[in-house]
Amino acid sequence: MSLACRQCGVTGAFDTLIIFSPSGIFDDDAHVAEYDNFYTCCATFDDFTAVEDSRFAIVVQSYKNDSWRTGNNGPKLTECKRKKISEAELKKKLPIIYRELLKMVA
Repeated sequence: MSLACRQCGVTGAFDTLIIFSPSGIFDDDAHVAEYDNFYTCCATFDDFTAVEDSRFAIVVQSYKNDSWRTGNNGPKLTECKRKKISEAELKKKLPIIYRELLKMVA
């Protein structure tokens, strides 16, 4: 199964994800796939300002995935470029991804 950006629906190979933790705690030793997430091509790491406290983070893996069938849980957060991002900024820039991640805890 190929990957698609949840925001725009474009299929392809992606290295950027938005991840969500209801508690706002992101364990550095956890794998990316342990968090609710969506790949995206509609935003880059530099599109977001880092914040101290948030339930959302942007993560850039060191490689691109083009399939959901990776055979693993992806890299650990310590192996990725990452930062917590503002909920309001995410809602404005990626409204579909924002809404869909919140549905996962409803």
